[in-house]
Amino acid sequence: MTSSDRPVELWWPGEGRARTTRVLFDRHDVFADPAAEILRQVRERGWSVTAADAESLVVSGVSLGFTRRTSQEVPRDVAGLPLSFTSALVAGAGYYDFLTTT
Repeated sequence: MTSSDRPVELWWPGEGRARTTRVLFDRHDVFADPAAEILRQVRERGWSVTAADAESLVVSGVSLGFTRRTSQEVPRDVAGLPLSFTSALVAGAGYYDFLTTT
């Protein structure tokens, strides 16, 4: 793996912390807008979402990963998941291929 093949993972800065950088997907702020809305946009593009568990989601064809893990006090949905994502991973083509290989 070369340095250009390495993924970039960005995390939400945390409860009560100011941020000056936003991570956008299709004009949606990944760390502020509802995860359900971002996932709807992903699926409308025809991409499938694979979930290792309720907190970890992968869009393997485009090498995007999203997480909703946090122990901080944040707004949560009825299932107890944070309403917004807490991390986003962007990687090179094929990064998540191992998830679909049998």
